[in-house]
Amino acid sequence: MLAGIDPYPVVGPGLQFDWPWELRYPGPAFVAILPAVWLPEWLASVLFVSGSTFLLAYGMTRDSWHRIPALFSGPFILAAGAAQWSPLFTATWFIPQLSVIFAIKPTVGLAAFLFSPTSTHRRYAAIGGAVLLLLSMLLFPSWPESWYENVTSTSDYSSPLLQTGGFLIALVLLRWRRREAWIVFLMAVIPQAHSIYDVLILLVLVPATYREAVFLAAAANLGFILMIIPENDGQPYRDLLGTFRVLTCYLPSVLLILRRPNEPGLADKPVLNPVPAGTRA
Repeated sequence: MLAGIDPYPVVGPGLQFDWPWELRYPGPAFVAILPAVWLPEWLASVLFVSGSTFLLAYGMTRDSWHRIPALFSGPFILAAGAAQWSPLFTATWFIPQLSVIFAIKPTVGLAAFLFSPTSTHRRYAAIGGAVLLLLSMLLFPSWPESWYENVTSTSDYSSPLLQTGGFLIALVLLRWRRREAWIVFLMAVIPQAHSIYDVLILLVLVPATYREAVFLAAAANLGFILMIIPENDGQPYRDLLGTFRVLTCYLPSVLLILRRPNEPGLADKPVLNPVPAGTRA
């Protein structure tokens, strides 16, 4: 993009930049990662993953350590191994300023925007999204057309709600007063990759106790193991991945939420904000 070249036709299997997948990120993602383009790929990946993990761990342990099992789960392992954005997206819940990245992944970003716990999150998301979008259009004005062609020509994305057993996820709305119920439902509605790295958000935000966090991490690890056993690239395998994701990640989250009363609670805890002088954190 810095050279004025359309990146979408040159990234993918057998293309100039040989990569297992076609390029499906929108222009704002390239702008956000520009500071890393002068670094070797391995160093950029290490800094990105370690920085994202630090921010996530810092945010989610501020009020309690019960969420730690999420860092020992298949979704986190996959996200770290692939240098995915999901740890940083999850950290935005606790650090509102990070919400400027929502425009990088429009699907997950929209869900995160809708279930953001404060207006501060939405303000940073709106400002950050506008700045990233403007800069991306200045760098390469025609990227939306190329991006749209790439994301609409693939079957690698699907809504968990439409997978086998996915309709059961809607039962979580029986607890419609609870914010975490809407988190699970909105995440199940949006199209996403068949892998499970995006459900890291659920493993961090749904558990109210250490025991619940262990339960969700263990269930997700079962899904992780099932996913890597029959690995292949066909559509039946991708459908199977979606089913595993529903059965081992979404439905266990629904089960935990249905055990709670239909009243505001868990996910309405304070987020990371400066502590006034003279008070305790």
